[in-house]
Amino acid sequence: MADLFDAAHQPMLQALCRCFLHSGETNQEVRTLVQTAVRLMAGVLRPLGSLLTTLPLGPDHPGELAGPAFYMVHPA
Repeated sequence: MADLFDAAHQPMLQALCRCFLHSGETNQEVRTLVQTAVRLMAGVLRPLGSLLTTLPLGPDHPGELAGPAFYMVHPA
């Protein structure tokens, strides 16, 4: 579950970076990047993060719950 969160986090970050560091994109293209980032945050990262924080961390950490690490899968 944590790997899936990280894999979804990466394109959201890339979309946000392109929103603020764009070059040559039209206003509509920038708007699409913003919408994509927001949809990934609300529709993918929020539910995955909420579910992830209900899972046990592992046998070496009894009673502790997992959480997103925000690991960069493929740094850009």
